[in-house]
Amino acid sequence: MRIIGLFCWWAMVAAIAQAQDTFTLTLLHRDLASAMGNKPVGNSPLVLREQGSEKVYKATTDMKGQAVLTLPVGRNFWLSLDCEHCETMEPIEVRCADAQAGMRMTFGFQEYSAAYYRKAHENKLAEEARQKAEEEARAKQEAELARRAAEEEAAWEREEAAEEAARQARIESFSKSNVLFYLVLSDEVLVHKVAVYADDTKKKSYGDTGGYYYQGTACMASLTNNPEGAAHNHHPKAGTYKYYALSDDGKYEWRGTYTISEGKTTAVALRLSDAVRRKK
Repeated sequence: MRIIGLFCWWAMVAAIAQAQDTFTLTLLHRDLASAMGNKPVGNSPLVLREQGSEKVYKATTDMKGQAVLTLPVGRNFWLSLDCEHCETMEPIEVRCADAQAGMRMTFGFQEYSAAYYRKAHENKLAEEARQKAEEEARAKQEAELARRAAEEEAAWEREEAAEEAARQARIESFSKSNVLFYLVLSDEVLVHKVAVYADDTKKKSYGDTGGYYYQGTACMASLTNNPEGAAHNHHPKAGTYKYYALSDDGKYEWRGTYTISEGKTTAVALRLSDAVRRKK
């Protein structure tokens, strides 16, 4: 009984000493996001960190936005919300070092709720996801455009290479046994193209005379540098051959023969004055 009595006596002394060294602080949380910032925030997790110490005091507000804590006198604190996504909140300084033992104090403050910070965090994640999706879509679109551009460039290069190869082949063919047909026009009549064939059956084509010349004979140097302006055909053997030519409007035709010399180009002028006017 003495031991129990002694323990109770020391417990009473400790409680009295503690009461003499503490005061009561009521925290009043008002929602900064509400109209006028006066709406109480219930169930708000609060944490007080003692300045100059590692001691932490926690409390949760009631439906009136109030939380009551018993704190040691002579201390100042940092107040913040105790939630996962509230780290962006600036801590609020609670200066109560002048509080006397047994005193009751109320500290009201305006701050967003923990739900607000959680929602802000969710919105941030959603925005980051949206931006990431847009960046991925933009990157995919750019990659597709780049792929198409590369394909178009490759196709253009192939076409250019084929045209150059054909041009070189035509130029090289001039050093072989070859016949070159070119159109000579008059001032009165303009014929844009003449198709040249081996004969009037038109089974074997020598091509079209895409270019033409006005009066007189054509310059061979011009034809050599610009063979696209004439129809031509390569002959592996020297000899005499027939030809048949027809204007693109079907009004004029030519028939004749030409002689090929070994390793030389023979130029045949299709003069409009020598053409036969076809009957309708």
